[in-house]
Amino acid sequence: MKTTKLIGALALSLPAFAFASQVTLYGVVDESLFYTHSRVDGASSNSLQMKSGYNAGSRFGLRGSEDLGGGVKVGFKLESGFTADTGALQKNRLFHRESQLNVSGPWGTLAAGRLGGVGSGATTYDLVFSIGEVSDASWLNVEGMHMTGRSDNMLVYQTPKFGGLQATVQYSFKSDSLNTDEGDEGTAKATRYYGGALTYSAGAFESVLAYEYVNRGNDTADYQNPNQRNGQAVSLGGNYDFGVARVYALFQYADGADSLGRLYAKNVKNAYGGGDKFFFDGFKGWAAHLGANIPLPAGFLRAGVYYADAKIEGIRINDAAKKKGDVAFYGVNAQYNYPLSKRTQVYTGLGFGSSKIKANEDAKQYKSEEATAYVGLTHKF
Repeated sequence: MKTTKLIGALALSLPAFAFASQVTLYGVVDESLFYTHSRVDGASSNSLQMKSGYNAGSRFGLRGSEDLGGGVKVGFKLESGFTADTGALQKNRLFHRESQLNVSGPWGTLAAGRLGGVGSGATTYDLVFSIGEVSDASWLNVEGMHMTGRSDNMLVYQTPKFGGLQATVQYSFKSDSLNTDEGDEGTAKATRYYGGALTYSAGAFESVLAYEYVNRGNDTADYQNPNQRNGQAVSLGGNYDFGVARVYALFQYADGADSLGRLYAKNVKNAYGGGDKFFFDGFKGWAAHLGANIPLPAGFLRAGVYYADAKIEGIRINDAAKKKGDVAFYGVNAQYNYPLSKRTQVYTGLGFGSSKIKANEDAKQYKSEEATAYVGLTHKF
């Protein structure tokens, strides 16, 4: 009898627990057919593929909040990325895209968990690319910009808005806890991330100024961390709605960056002929973007151009120092989106990207060109 009464009491209390927090299930499914003509180091190839997440990353998530009174709320967001054409989870993590718990009030918002940096093009605190770049970092095959990515163990504080001005600061105790080659969280052997941004909005105008610093701690392997020097990046961007079009502009300067556009350590290694032991201190240079979002009688047109120019520094192959290399990148993309409903849209577009590395010492060169045509469908729920 006592057991029956206890079960009945718990059952009656379940609705109170269930509605203590307002929880929302949401997501995006994005699929496209992607034709690519590429030319890498003089060799041409063509492919037709099904591609997930080009217009918007395929994902599902849970978010919720509870009002504690006095203007204070506790909230959470758990977001999982997947490839819709295979069903595979991104990076073998259930909540690869975002996993955060936050507390907000009149004093601002404090959040902790796995989050993107202010210049990552990802998650809640994506500020550089959501404000300064027309596709919000979704056209990765043509963008010549530097992105810092997501970090584990992130702590974020964001102030309230003061006359349109808002500040965001971030710190990660260890960017990738799955990397067992690095030291313990919060120690000098772990790679840590620092980020900060000032945003300003007034009417049709938005702007962002951001600084990011990556303190790399892994120096125990020959190639596991290809960029041995700490990296930093400064980004300045904004957009303005002229009515006939919203125009975007973004400028970046990076020093010690581990990537620039479509160029990574493996491309640098190939340009210099490889080697058992390969290190470089990263890309040092600048990148710029100009884009526009143009409303049409039916749908809208997005277009953007990108350019980057940089040096490769501190190159060492088999313990022998090499001279600096030169890097150039440019890309362009135009995409038309037509809404079938408030939650579903079809899109199509054309893009082109070109990247080049010239190894000054012996005139070796890595060159990659990629022309694309695509059509796809995005559904939000």
